[in-house]
Amino acid sequence: MVERRFSRKVAIAVVAFVTGSAGLASGFAYGLVEDPAPAGVSAEPDGTPAPRVAPDYPSNVSGLTYGSVESANSPEDEPDLILVEMQDGSTGYIKKAQLNRVTGGTVSNPTEALAWQARVETSLPSTIPVYAQDGITILGEFEIAPSN
Repeated sequence: MVERRFSRKVAIAVVAFVTGSAGLASGFAYGLVEDPAPAGVSAEPDGTPAPRVAPDYPSNVSGLTYGSVESANSPEDEPDLILVEMQDGSTGYIKKAQLNRVTGGTVSNPTEALAWQARVETSLPSTIPVYAQDGITILGEFEIAPSN
């Protein structure tokens, strides 16, 4: 009679492998994705992407839209005033136009991109004002570190 001894590590590895294999097999049987696709990403029956609807942001008395960029489908869909949290934990809004100037969002050709990149490589963090919802009242500053 041959006696075989397995270490605890081998037994755990075998159990993990068997359990993982069963989980993988059931994943193939039932579909690996359990969570639904994000809003606007689901496909039509013919496989084409479903159309994404631009968010409907509220406007302030000056006509500027405001809100979080989380629901924006693209930079073009972002509100005029973007919700941010300052270092002290309070919230306010930064102007999209000011953010674009600091982060290179206004660059439109390779020459401008090279000039902007050279400027950023030698610059310190930039600050832009944080506004109240009215887009006029300044509440503080928001720091944007240069990207490398």
